[in-house]
Amino acid sequence: MAEFLNWHPHLHVLTATGAFRADVVIQPKVGQIDSGDFTKRHEAILEGERAAQSALPKIQALLGK
Repeated sequence: MAEFLNWHPHLHVLTATGAFRADVVIQPKVGQIDSGDFTKRHEAILEGERAAQSALPKIQALLGK
């Protein structure tokens, strides 16, 4: 069964540890955005959407679709 992890700026350790067991890791390119900088929230959301879209083929393959 596929294991899915949610990204959260304060859970880098959890994500890095769990990534070894995950079938798919979605990692948005938001390193340039400070976790408290809410003025760039729309940019962060778009990056997350891009990363999720990129991962969809692998997720669908794992689900047999």
